[in-house]
Amino acid sequence: MESYFFYTENISINHSTLFNDSRNITFLPYYQHSLAVATLFILAYILIFSLCMLGNILVCIIVLKNRQMRTVTNIFILNLAISDLLVGIFCLPITLVDNLITGWPFDVVICKMSGLVQGASVSASVFTLVAIAVERFRCIVYPFQQKLTQRQAIIMIGFIWALATTIMCPSAVTLTVSQDVLHFMVDRDNITYPLYTCWEAWPDQSMRKMYTTVLFSLIYLAPVTLIVIMYTRIAIKLVKSPASIRDAHAEEESRRVFRRKLRVVNMLLIVALLFTVSWLPLWILIMLTDYGNLSESQLDLVAVYIFPFAHWLAFFNSSVNPVVYGYFNENFRSGFQAAFKFGLCLVEEPPQPSRELGRRNGTWKHNRVFADGNRVRGNAQGNGRREFCNGERHDELVLEDLE
Repeated sequence: MESYFFYTENISINHSTLFNDSRNITFLPYYQHSLAVATLFILAYILIFSLCMLGNILVCIIVLKNRQMRTVTNIFILNLAISDLLVGIFCLPITLVDNLITGWPFDVVICKMSGLVQGASVSASVFTLVAIAVERFRCIVYPFQQKLTQRQAIIMIGFIWALATTIMCPSAVTLTVSQDVLHFMVDRDNITYPLYTCWEAWPDQSMRKMYTTVLFSLIYLAPVTLIVIMYTRIAIKLVKSPASIRDAHAEEESRRVFRRKLRVVNMLLIVALLFTVSWLPLWILIMLTDYGNLSESQLDLVAVYIFPFAHWLAFFNSSVNPVVYGYFNENFRSGFQAAFKFGLCLVEEPPQPSRELGRRNGTWKHNRVFADGNRVRGNAQGNGRREFCNGERHDELVLEDLE
C-alpha cells in the first residue's frame, strides 16, 4: 500500500527554521504530540489491537475446530479473519509508531515489506467481502444454480491473495528510505537526529497519482459498488412475498428458512457497511493529499492529527467484524461464550447406534438434531456431531447453504 496509506509521509511544518549556508534547515520535534495526546493514541490503538487479536483468533479457532462450521460462507469468513489478523499484526504497531515519532524509525526492508504485507492484507479483506457477497447472491437470487464447493472456495481464496499481492507490488518496488538533509529531529533533551522517511520514489508525480487512483478504484470504489448492487438484489429477492403454500408445515418451514437467510444477509450486510464507512475517511484523505493542492499548514494538520484518527477508524473495522458475527450468528456466539468460559468447545463423535436399536426403530434415519428449534441435517449412518462446552452439551449443526 502506498506509504501514506498506512504511515504518512512526514511533512515539515510549524517549527523553528534556521538559515545555514543559504540552506533552509528545519528542526522538527522527535515526538509529534504531547504526552497526553500520545497516551490517548496509544490506549486507543491498544484497545483495537486487543479486540482484533482476540476476536479474529477466536473466529479462526471456531471455524477450524468445528467441522460443521466449515461451510463456504464460513471459509470466506475465516479468510477475512486471517487478513484482519495480518492487518492488526503488521499495520497497527507500525502505524502507531509512525504517528507518534517524526520520521521513519525502521530500515528499508521493513519499509518495503510492511507496505506490501499491509496493502495485501487490506486488499484481501476487501476482495473476500466481495466473494462473500457473490456467494450469497448466487445462493439466494439463483438458488437452483450449482452451489460453490469448499474446494472452489479455497481456490478462490488463493486467487484473492495472488491478486492482492500483485496489485501491491508497484508500491513495494518503489518504496524506499531516504534521509532528508534539510530536516532534523530534536528530542526533549535537545539531541538532534537525522530525519529519514519511507516513501514511494516514483519517477514522476503523475505516476504516483495514477497509482493512487487505481488503488482507490480496485480496493474501494469497485468493491463497494459491487457489494451494494448484489445486496440490493438480495434484499429485493427476500422481500418478495413467497408463493402461497397449502401445507401449513411446509409454509412454516419456508418462513423459518426465510428468517434464517435474512439474519445471515443482515450480518454480512453490516460487515460490508462497516467496511465502507470505516475506510471512507482514510481514502478521502489520501485522494485529498494527492489531488487537493493543500497548503503546508493544511498538510501539517492532516498529517499530524487527522491521518492518525482515519487510520484508527480503518483498523477498527478489522476489530469489529467478530463482534458482528457473535451478535448475528448463533454458532459463532456459542463458540465465543465457550471461549470466555475458559474452555473452547470440544467436538466429539456420539456413539454409533447399535443394530438392535436400528431394528427396533425400523429405520436408521433417527439421528436428527435440533438447535434453537431449527432442524439440521443428519445422515443415514447416524454420524451427527455433538459439541461439549465445559461439560454442557450443545447439539449444533447448521444449514450449510445458509451459514
